[in-house]
Amino acid sequence: MDKDHIELVQLVLAHIKGTLNEADAALLKGRAAHDPFVRELLREYQDDLMTAEKLDALDAIPQAADWEEVLSKRRARRRKIIKRMWMGMAAAVLLMVGMAWLMMWPTINGTTVPDTQYGHKNDVLPGGNKAILTLSDGKQVVLNDRESGQLNDASSVVDLQAGRLVYHGGASQTQGAAKHQIVVPVGGTYQLVLSDGTKVWVNADSKLIFPAGFATHERRVTIAGEAYFEIAKDAARPFIVEVDKLQITALGTAFNVNSHARTGQVKTILTEGGIKVSNGRREQLLQPGFALVSQADDMRVEAADLEEALAWKDGYFYFNHKNMEEILDEVARWYGVEVVSTVAWGSKKYIGDIKRSSTLGGVCALLADLSGKQFSIEGKKLIVN
Repeated sequence: MDKDHIELVQLVLAHIKGTLNEADAALLKGRAAHDPFVRELLREYQDDLMTAEKLDALDAIPQAADWEEVLSKRRARRRKIIKRMWMGMAAAVLLMVGMAWLMMWPTINGTTVPDTQYGHKNDVLPGGNKAILTLSDGKQVVLNDRESGQLNDASSVVDLQAGRLVYHGGASQTQGAAKHQIVVPVGGTYQLVLSDGTKVWVNADSKLIFPAGFATHERRVTIAGEAYFEIAKDAARPFIVEVDKLQITALGTAFNVNSHARTGQVKTILTEGGIKVSNGRREQLLQPGFALVSQADDMRVEAADLEEALAWKDGYFYFNHKNMEEILDEVARWYGVEVVSTVAWGSKKYIGDIKRSSTLGGVCALLADLSGKQFSIEGKKLIVN
């Protein structure tokens, strides 16, 4: 191990133990700013810390009997998390292994690998940043973690920045401005910064259509699937999202929209600002902390769990009183697997969360804890019985 690696290990260990002085903290922050491997390592540590804190908080809340059984198993995991955070110089070895894993990550996500932990025939790695961008002339560009460079289309300049697209030169365009389309497949996710500065996270099995530059009087995009929007403020040009038969209008706000439901419903959760949702027959204003659920001609407003809107883009599966069919749909989209189930799930709801960076085997372990059913993996099939 060279001197640079030793210094990095020492900085990370001091950070974990809470003994980092101000100068070294600034040095580590600088390393993280320029090194994605260091950023990921620190984020993993923070995720473990947050998971331990969440489990402590859950201990203080009265729980149903079936959830109490699951909690007992999660507490065991918490003890392992805390122990792992204080593993001394062994972290040096884990750091080097972790860096090697992260360097391989862009090329192996979503594929099957040997299972050395859970007893399945194989395991499946999680999805990652991947999409296909179609330009106005029909040219297609395959996007992933490693793609970087610059694209030019009509009057637009697009930067490819290792996992996201950034549009520049957003001078107001005519209504017939060049349209771009990004398709995120099963097992993928992708982030865009549109020409007006609006940020969009597009989830797996979703499609976003948008102009390379927006018109002078409005900003209009179309989504099929799921996406999270952080709208750049522009009072003169409302931002309009078309999804299914709905039109969502915002000026400067943040919200998640999901049209993946088996029932055909569209769910919009507002996290900041205000939006107006119209189905062509009626309009509904929505305030932060509420969701609008639309199906056919019906629209209803209900209190929202904001974590549901934010979790997937922040790297978590999160389900709070979701039925197992909904949960398995999310899992199938992220890991690119086919679910084969002989279970009649009924109306029972489940509570839990797990990082989307976990392998499918780890997710199956959690779902087995929650449901009491047997989960197995064979190739790209997830079998439940």
